[in-house]
Amino acid sequence: MKKILFALWMGLSAIAVTSCKDSDKDPLPATESVPNVTTANATPTFTQANARNTAANPAISFVVSVTGSNVDKVEAVEVYKTFRNIVRNAQGQLAIQTLPRVLVRSIPPSQTTIEITLNDLVANLQRRGTASGAAFDAPLTPLTRSSLATQESFLFTYELLMKDGRRVVLTPISGGVVTGTQTAAPFAAIVTIN
Repeated sequence: MKKILFALWMGLSAIAVTSCKDSDKDPLPATESVPNVTTANATPTFTQANARNTAANPAISFVVSVTGSNVDKVEAVEVYKTFRNIVRNAQGQLAIQTLPRVLVRSIPPSQTTIEITLNDLVANLQRRGTASGAAFDAPLTPLTRSSLATQESFLFTYELLMKDGRRVVLTPISGGVVTGTQTAAPFAAIVTIN
């Protein structure tokens, strides 16, 4: 019996060893260049006094450029806004919490000026609590101009919609929240309350 088991083990070992060949190599994955989306004049600001003065509706603008190879394969660029809320973390210290993003509009894949009013900037966004410095796990409430505080900001990021139906996500998203190095200029626009 021991001889039979040993022979069976040797046979299986031989099969496993002989099934591997040096010529078996996985092909390298195909790569494709995608256009760059960058922002110029990417740091417009509002003062807290302007933000809270609802008698006026000031606007900011910034330029979005789509450059590089394969621009002709892009159907549109989606522009998203995200609110960066100042909250108190678990240790009671002030920290910035990035909340889920909201689609602003689609633009053509060329150089385009985005203009957005303060009313449109806060529309459809939420914040933690009712004022700056709420707990990091406070309930979400609608964002209003009167609740904006200094050092809070809005982040604009982009995604590419290709003509063949594919979507190119330029900024990593986790739970609807954008992260990563693409959340800084020149790859994103940041509007700050001063």
